[in-house]
Formats: sequence, C-alpha cells, structure tokens
Amino acid sequence: MGLTSFINNAKLSPATIALIAGAAASTLSVLLTLAIQAQAQQIKREELEHELKSLERHHQIVPVQLDEYGVPVSLTAEKSQLENGSSSTSSDAPSRIPLFGEHTASPASTPSPAPAPAPVASLSAEKFDTTLIDEQLARNRVFLGEEGYEKVRGTFVVIIGAGGVGSWAATMLVRSGIRKLRIIDFDQVTLSSLNRHATATLADVGRPKVHCIAEYLRKVAPWCEIEPVVALWDKKNTNHESLLSDGNPDWIVDAIDNIDTKVDLLEYCYKNLMDLDEIEREQNGTVKQKLVKKQEMRERKRGIYKEKEPKDQQQQDENPVKKPVRVISAMGAGAKSDPTRVSIGDISVSLEDPLARSTRRRLKQRKVNYGIPVVFSTEKPSPEKAALLPLSEEAQDQGNTEELAVLADFRVRILPVLGPLPAIFGLTIATHVLTLTGGYPGVTDPLQGGYSLAGKRRTKLYDSVLQSLAGQMARLKWDAVPVPVDMSDVEYLVEEVFRGKSVLSGQSTRLALTMWEPPKQKGVAEFSNLVIMTKDEQKKHESEVLFKGLSPKDVYSAEVLELVEKRFSEERYYSQFR
Repeated sequence: MGLTSFINNAKLSPATIALIAGAAASTLSVLLTLAIQAQAQQIKREELEHELKSLERHHQIVPVQLDEYGVPVSLTAEKSQLENGSSSTSSDAPSRIPLFGEHTASPASTPSPAPAPAPVASLSAEKFDTTLIDEQLARNRVFLGEEGYEKVRGTFVVIIGAGGVGSWAATMLVRSGIRKLRIIDFDQVTLSSLNRHATATLADVGRPKVHCIAEYLRKVAPWCEIEPVVALWDKKNTNHESLLSDGNPDWIVDAIDNIDTKVDLLEYCYKNLMDLDEIEREQNGTVKQKLVKKQEMRERKRGIYKEKEPKDQQQQDENPVKKPVRVISAMGAGAKSDPTRVSIGDISVSLEDPLARSTRRRLKQRKVNYGIPVVFSTEKPSPEKAALLPLSEEAQDQGNTEELAVLADFRVRILPVLGPLPAIFGLTIATHVLTLTGGYPGVTDPLQGGYSLAGKRRTKLYDSVLQSLAGQMARLKWDAVPVPVDMSDVEYLVEEVFRGKSVLSGQSTRLALTMWEPPKQKGVAEFSNLVIMTKDEQKKHESEVLFKGLSPKDVYSAEVLELVEKRFSEERYYSQFR
C-alpha cells in the first residue's frame, strides 16, 4: 500500500498530515546532523592519530610508574636528587622539545652536575622571542592597552608569604607578565596545605614553598626573573631591609598570617618605603593643598615667605632617592566561606574582620592610621561556623603548649581554612596590582578609601541614614545632644545587622535610622536601640512610639517583634568583633 493510499484510507485531516510531515522533516534533519558530526569526529580522530605518530617518531614515550602514594617515581627520584645535591642523566631519558631558545647538550657532551640545592635559575627575557611573549600575554595586552601592558611588563613585585594567599597572587602576577618576582617564606609544604596552595603537589611535601612556586612558574613564564628566598622576614634580622628594598621593587605584597610580623612589616614599609606625601594627598584631597597655598600667600603679603632651597645637586647624586613602593596587605582568610564579602579598602575602613581590627589597632599605636590598602572579609563568625580549633588533651597534658608553635610568638592552635577563600584573596591582590600598575580606568574611587573593590561603601546612603537620625533627634528637641553614631556605625547597622532592608517591610529604598523603644532617659539615644526602616515607616513609628509613648508590642505584630529581637541579639554577638 502506497503512502497516498494510506492517507486516503486513513482519512487524515490536513493538519494531521502537516504535523506528520513536520516530524519527518525534523527527524531527517537530526539524522543528517548526527551523520555530519560523526564524519567530523572521524576526521579529527585521524588527524590526532597522525600527530601522535609524528611525535612518536621524534620523541620516545615512556610509561609512567607510580609509587604506593600515586606519585610518579621519576618525580620522587628527582626530588631526592635535589635534596641530596646530586643529579644523574640517563641516556634512556625521554627527550623534550627545547623551549624559547633553551640549548640542549649534544650526545657527545658530558652533562655537568646540577648545583644543590637551589633550583634552576630563570633565564633572561632577552633570550626569548618577544613575539612569543606578546602572543602569550595577548589578552592582557588588549585589556590594559599598550602603555599599561608595558608598565606591567616592567614591574617588580616582592611577596612575603608563600601560602594559600601568596602562592595564588604570585601565580597570577607571573602569568600576567610582570618582570620580576621575589617571594619570601621560611615554611615548607605540608600535606594539610595542599588544599589551598596554588602550585604545590604531593611530591613537594617537605620542600620549601618558595622553591615549589619558582619551579612551577618558570615552566609557565621562563622569561620572568623569579627569586625564591627561604627566610623569615623579621625586623630583628640584619637583612630585613635588603629583602624589601634590593632591586627597587614596585610593589610589596604582605601575605603573612602572623600578626606580630605583619604589623612590623607594614610599619616598616609605611615609614621607610611608601610615599607619605601621596598618602596624605589621597587622604585629604585638594583641601590640604589649598591650605598650604593660602599660608604661602599670607606669608608673601607679610614679606616673611622663604623660598624652599633646592638640595645640593652633588648630595642628590650621592644619595639618590629610591622610587616609593606601593604596598597591599591580606587580612584573615581563615574560617571564611562567603566570597561576596571579600573587599579591598584602606586599613582605616577594614571593618568587621578580627585580624584587620587587631592589625589596625596595633598600627595606630605606632602612628600608622591610614594609607595601607588591605584585602579583608566582612563575613561574621558565628557558633555554627568554623572557628579556631582547641588543643587536644594530649597536647595540653604535655605542659608548655607554646613550645608546639613553629616559631616563637606564632600561633599554636589551628584555624580551619576553606581552600577557595585564600585563593580569592590572592587573586584579588593580583587584580589590584595589575589594574593600578596598568592605569586601568575607573579602578579607584576616593569615596571608597581610594582603592578598588572597597565593598559596598554606599557613602551617600549612609550619610542620608545618618541625617535621618539627626533629624529625628531634632524633632525630639534634642538639638544639643550629639548623634551617637558615625558613618562606620551606620554602615555596620545597615549592611551587617539589618542586611540593607527595613526591619518592618523588608524594603531596601529610602532607608532611615530610628530609635526602636522610647528612650529610657531623655537625651540619651543608645546604640543598641537603633533599627533600620524606611522614611515613611520612621514617621509613623515616631508618631506612635516616640511621641505617644506606646510600646512597640502595642504597635507591631509578633513576627516583627521577633525579627527585631533576633537582629538585636546578632548585633550583641557581632559587637565583640568590632
């Protein structure tokens, strides 16, 4: 029976016939597509097989043997040779294609023994074809522009700390084309550090972290000069200055997790290496410049102005002034889990981070109040989240627990770390260094501490919320009473305690700050009695509670009262970390 006869006998409607025809056409299209894809895959497979056979003709492929831990035997043997200061070259060893102008020894030559235990030094960038380097860095070059790209290519960065933060910062800075990297750390790779380190492998356990980073990155960017330094930076050591200043670096990255060493390092950089005049300009803007200009004009009118005498040229030549160094510091990534809370800001606005708070207070004692950008997290600790682990009973029974520290004054207890968070800190630092060095537009904002990614820092909103409380106090005839909060307190209440929303309606626009309960004493606005609501809600609350004296229990539902008490309880807990 033909298709036409079947259609006539089945008495199918035109719509059904059209539907069947469409389905048949779709099925045919799918079958044709699959056939074309299969043919393309077959062609690709043949090309790969041909390429593999070509490689086999030039290079011997040796099967990899693994030890009981799953580590290639060749790597463990190579590690052992480096540690013992010896090297051996087998005639059976597989050859490889020389990279970027590396020269291989001829079969007749006798290889010289490798120096021990220092790793192979980076080769000079002059030995590489700049075309290949530019091609490898093409995306950065297009992103930053020619001028910014060249600035990055000439940058020298010193990183102190080669752990979870420092290793990721180093990796992306070298991958992005910096000229030189000096990375300083005394520590070795441990099994527990492999969850967050950027370059270390199982075979690297027990080796210096800086050597692992250097060897890995030399395979990525062999033209970059990488200087690994196995040392503890300590202001008591005689080389603490040379480690930071030799070679005139452009940036110093602090990735230290010991607070005493961190504070010593930041104080030294601030007072000896950074441009304090530039810091003052960023902090005060043009206001200070105008004051200086007015003072100069007054002195000129009075005839007492003295021109500043230029320094003796010979003295300048004998004591050349080194260019100022930029500094950025990483605060605590331990026990953090929220990547959206990671920010960059001036040390003076690093709120709600326990390590940042302690660092800020200690620096203030040393007359360092601002001018150092830091990466920090505003995420709050809580009983449900990870915290500093207690010492085991066995360790406590041993007596003096301070002896368990790696070094004197170093932390004994373990702080849990979620691997991605230190990486985010390190990548944030690398991004900051690259964009500021390359002059990428729109990165800095004076209202955000002068640095990029400075959290929400909704300055206009915070000022409006602050003025709403001042207006309420004026309506209560408290004109002579100072407002009990400042901008940082308002930011804390808006962003951290009340999540940027009204405690009544959950709205996030036209926010205001108001007293919740009628004040116990006239003229006293307690910090623990402030809530966030919209301006319209503030007016109604003012009328019912603050002027009529009603209790919030008589005005609001049980759900609202429960939420307010929950926020107050959270604030009491958070306050210990401020």
